[in-house]
Amino acid sequence: MTNPELISKAVRPYRRRLGLHAAVRAFLAALTAGGFVFAAVTLAYKIAQAEGGGIAWIVSGGAALVTLTAAFWILLPNQAETARRVDALGLKDRTSAMLALRNSPYEIASLQREDALRHLETVSPGRLRGKIGAASVVLLLLALLTAAASVLVPASWFARETDEMSGVWEDVLDMLREERDRMEASGEGRLAEELDRLIDEMENTDSVLRALGEISGTEENVKDAAREGEASRGAMNEALDVLEEARRMLLGEEEEEAGEEGKEGMEGGEMMLVPGEGEEGMEGEGEFPGEGPGERPGEMPGGEDGQGQGSGEGEREGIPSAMTEPVYDPISGAVPYGKVFSAYYSDYLRDAENGEIPYEAEDAARAYFEDLDR
Repeated sequence: MTNPELISKAVRPYRRRLGLHAAVRAFLAALTAGGFVFAAVTLAYKIAQAEGGGIAWIVSGGAALVTLTAAFWILLPNQAETARRVDALGLKDRTSAMLALRNSPYEIASLQREDALRHLETVSPGRLRGKIGAASVVLLLLALLTAAASVLVPASWFARETDEMSGVWEDVLDMLREERDRMEASGEGRLAEELDRLIDEMENTDSVLRALGEISGTEENVKDAAREGEASRGAMNEALDVLEEARRMLLGEEEEEAGEEGKEGMEGGEMMLVPGEGEEGMEGEGEFPGEGPGERPGEMPGGEDGQGQGSGEGEREGIPSAMTEPVYDPISGAVPYGKVFSAYYSDYLRDAENGEIPYEAEDAARAYFEDLDR
């Protein structure tokens, strides 16, 4: 009677041979996993602009070890699979039947086992060959190339561009906060409240267009405070200067260019009106205590010859006489659109809040301003 241990011993060399093939395939899988993990960790540190040190090697080594262990135990054949592979070499299921009948006490089973062992001795374990699929080789090469590329790719490729607008936005907010604190310290409570409201609005939006509209609205409120005697003329001028500087920063205007424009305006005798002011809001009409008479809107400073008036020579030369744009430049004929539009948008926000925009025009108005804000 054949001993079951003798059967296991006879099958063992064939299983070791197949186990070697399983180890090779598991090793390839481990290299593949380690390569991909190494590339992923390396690129992650470069994208984050951080120093990874040896972290990529440690993590990829751990991934390779886990993969090697798991793949080996999955690929290592048991005795039944080993018997099937051996029988495929021409033993006609003798090995599989021998394993199935190893514990059978019948004489016929004993004869079958002895026959299987005799035939098994004629088959060399070297005849068992493991197959490495083309997909495994391709994945391994891809993993190694990816790992090499992750090392060669410079980290500067992933460097984030500096968000200049974000920095300008914070600078504007800091400037407005400083001005608000100065107004509170000097007892200008109304102006401090207006600046605080503007700061809150800007902190809750990232739209430059909306910020410009809020700045224009704040300018109007600051002037109203001075007209109503709730703020001094000096504090009003200081607040307006800060608001104008905030607008310039958000529009990205160069300080030198702004200065040149102001200089040209002074030399040409230009009167730059403030958005929202008309004839009633002109200097000299009594809205601010202690002011002298000023010029009327649409008039150009000049003598009795009428140059700069709303009709005559200027109109015939193609210069409109009664400009409704608050910041129209009568010298160059240009309108700084960013400043004009901020006044338009401020009026739109005010009218929308008060429900003064007709229902049929709401969608069109909203779409217009949203398109300009893109």
